[in-house]
Amino acid sequence: MITDAAGLGKARAAGFVLPALVLIGVFLVFPALWTIYLGLTDYRLTGLAAADPQIVGLDNYTTTLTDPRFLSSLWLTVVYVGGSAVLGQAGLGFTLAWLLRTRRGPLRRAVEGVVLLSWILPSTVVGFLWFGRLL
Repeated sequence: MITDAAGLGKARAAGFVLPALVLIGVFLVFPALWTIYLGLTDYRLTGLAAADPQIVGLDNYTTTLTDPRFLSSLWLTVVYVGGSAVLGQAGLGFTLAWLLRTRRGPLRRAVEGVVLLSWILPSTVVGFLWFGRLL
């Protein structure tokens, strides 16, 4: 039997890797391929066209990329993500950490408490919503 560095053998090593590969296939590869298929067809959810989607090639993509509403929404998305994630989260978080790195006392504890609440609160709210729904 051929063994690897861990001494498992190829079959047992594959047994450890296989569940991860299945999950990657189900949740990443299949949706990506399905999205490409939908983009290349005139797929519809209802009506007669839903029964037999036709290949339209890159028409959907060229129509979308030349639509001014799409370009505007794309730009607004870039501005929003840049403003909220880059400036808002990373920038503000780093600035607060830098300013409070040597400070001790109630101000630092208050900021740490607010940061912890912002992590805990959304999960808690979702938990209570689901709990109320199950009753």
